[in-house]
Amino acid sequence: NSRNRNRMHDAMTITSTLECINILTPQPNPQAAEQDIAWNCSWSPDGKLLASCHGKDVYIWQQQQQQEEQLHDTTGLIVKEENSSSSSSKTTTTTAYNNEWVCIAELSDVHERTVRSVAFSPCGRILASASFDGTVGIWECGSATNNWECTAQLEGHESEVKSVCWNSTGTLLATCGRDKAVWIWECILPLPGGYNSQPCEFECIAVLHGHAGDVKSLIFAPSNGQFGDGEDVLFSASYDDTIKCWAEDACPLS
Repeated sequence: NSRNRNRMHDAMTITSTLECINILTPQPNPQAAEQDIAWNCSWSPDGKLLASCHGKDVYIWQQQQQQEEQLHDTTGLIVKEENSSSSSSKTTTTTAYNNEWVCIAELSDVHERTVRSVAFSPCGRILASASFDGTVGIWECGSATNNWECTAQLEGHESEVKSVCWNSTGTLLATCGRDKAVWIWECILPLPGGYNSQPCEFECIAVLHGHAGDVKSLIFAPSNGQFGDGEDVLFSASYDDTIKCWAEDACPLS
C-alpha cells in the first residue's frame, strides 16, 4: 500500500556515511612468509582496550589520549585566552582521544596453533583466547603492573576450540569447537585487588552434547526468569544448521 511505499522511500533517502579512520596492523614477523590473518577481536567493557588475534598471538590495543588546556569563565563557558582575566577565568585540563591506536601488549608463546576467538571478561582484567590447539588461554592483567600474563590454559576439548564467551557476571565461561561439544567453566574470582597475588581458578561444571556438527559460535543472554532456574541462557550456533538454547535445570523439549 501507499504507507509501506512511503516507509520504503524514507528508508532509502536516509543515508549515513562510514569511513575507515584507522587500520590496526601488528608488526610483521620477518620470518613469516605472509602476514597472519586477523581472526577475531573483542572490546573491553569500558571500551578503552581492543583485543585481536592474529596467528598464534593476541594483541592488546589502546587508543591514544591527548590532553588539552582550556580557559573557562565563572559560568563554565570556554573563553578565548585574549579575553580572559586572572580573576574571572581558570584553566582546566581535559583528556580527549584521537584516532591513533597503539599496541600495548603482545600475548604470545602459549598457543601452538592459531587463535580463533578472544573475549574480555566483564571486569576487563581477564581475557580468554580460544585456539585450534584445543586449549583456551586465560590472560590476567595485574592491577599494579598493568602487564598481561597467562595464568591458566584450559584443556578438555578433543580438537580445535572455535569460540569463547563470558556470562554477564564473569562467573561462567563457555567454549566450543570442532568436537561438537560446548564446555561450561566456572570462574572463581580472587578477592578484590587480588590479581597480582592469586590468579582466577577454573573448573568445568558441564559438557553439553547435542549438536551434530562443529559448534562455531556462542553467546550468553539473560534468562529473565523465562528459562530454567539460572540467571543466564546460552545460545550455540553449529555447522549442523541449528542454534540451540541451553538453560540451567530447564524442562527438556518434548
